[in-house]
Amino acid sequence: MTYQKANKKIPLFIAASVAAVLYGGQAFAYTEDVEAGPIWNQLDAEEKCPQVAAEAGGTWNGQWTTTIPGEMSVCGVDFPDDPDD
Repeated sequence: MTYQKANKKIPLFIAASVAAVLYGGQAFAYTEDVEAGPIWNQLDAEEKCPQVAAEAGGTWNGQWTTTIPGEMSVCGVDFPDDPDD
């Protein structure tokens, strides 16, 4: 799905994200931490988290944290649909 204006097509998720930033709204229904195994540093997170998020059906929001040192970390993932709806 795309949003078309002035003969330029923009993917809908980009248009929604830009609108959310400009208007202070939220482009995603909810955010959840998803386990990713150990993450050693920011560069490691930048490699692992986008894939973890995609496999879970969402988008990595840039956040991550270690929950069990040397064993487990989680990635912050934004999801487009609330499962409670």
